[in-house]
Parts: sequence; structure tokens; C-alpha cells
Amino acid sequence: MYPAGADDMSPAGFSWNGRNRGADFGGTWNMYHGEKVPGFPRHPHRGFETITVARHGHVDHTDGLGNAGRFGEGDVQWMTAGAGITHSEMFPLLKQDGENRMELFQVRVMLLVVVPVVVVVPVLVVVVVVVVLVVLVMVLVVVVVMLVVVVLVVVVVLVVVVVLVVVLVLHLLTLSRLSPLRSGSTCRRPRR
Repeated sequence: MYPAGADDMSPAGFSWNGRNRGADFGGTWNMYHGEKVPGFPRHPHRGFETITVARHGHVDHTDGLGNAGRFGEGDVQWMTAGAGITHSEMFPLLKQDGENRMELFQVRVMLLVVVPVVVVVPVLVVVVVVVVLVVLVMVLVVVVVMLVVVVLVVVVVLVVVVVLVVVLVLHLLTLSRLSPLRSGSTCRRPRR
């Protein structure tokens, strides 16, 4: 809980006595890095998404590009923190007649996880394409080798068949020369 606010949205009657100017943490309420208004004056961020939920109180958000806005009382802000842009988050104390309740939380998602993905995905695509091409070449080589083997088996079978036919023909020719039976001859029975 912050105290009541003054006209300039700073804590009414605020004094820096006993506080660490520029890094005021650990009290019942904190100025953080604010000089007049509690909060975080201009500072840089790089490489993450920030989702801020202001459950109670208000946040004045500005950036180095001139954008400004106030959100609070249940609002949600989504900010992409790139490089080269500063921003500030200040907690204006709007209530002047009582305490100013301030409750917020932030979720940060590191873009450093996203950036490598942008680099890794194309590399993975190239690796997958190369692997697919290598597999296709291997399949093609296997198919060619199988075709060569089939052709060789067919050639060997044909050669074996031709050799067998030649051997059979030669055998038949040889038998026909050795045979006592010639055309026109007669068969006689041996005498007893």
C-alpha cells in the first residue's frame, strides 16, 4: 500500500530521509528507482516479451518512441522488448484522500529462445532435405544393384539353358552316329 498521493502523483509529504535514492527497496512501500513517483524510470530491455497484469493501482507506461499510456485495475499489457528502445513503468498515486493500493505481476518470455529457433529451423530443414536426398540415392543404388543382380541371374540362367541345350544336341548327335540303326537298315535277331 502506498500512501495518499500529492498533486504531482508522488507520495504526499514524501522525504528521502533514510531512504536509498535510486534503489529504494525493502520498506513498507518502495520508490524503487523513481525520484518523485514510485516505479522504474526510463530503462532499456532487449530480447523478451513482457506481459504485465495490474491487479490494483495504475501503471504509466512510456517508451522512447513517444508512446504513452496508463493501464490498471485489472488491465493487461503485452510489450515486446526489442533492442534500442527505452521505456518506463511508473506507479502514479492517484488517490489523494487515502492509501493507493498497487499490485502487479509480470511474466517474461525470453526471445533468446525464439531467436535460435529462427536460425535452427532453416538448418533443420536443410539437414532433413539432405538426409532425404541421401536416402533416395541409397534407395536408387539398391534398386540399380538389384536390377543388375536380376539381369545377371537371367543371363546366367540363359547361359545354363543354352549350354544344356547344346550339350543335349551334341549328345543326341553323338548317339545318332553310334547307333547301328540307320535309315533303311533292318534289325536282325542274333542266332542261337
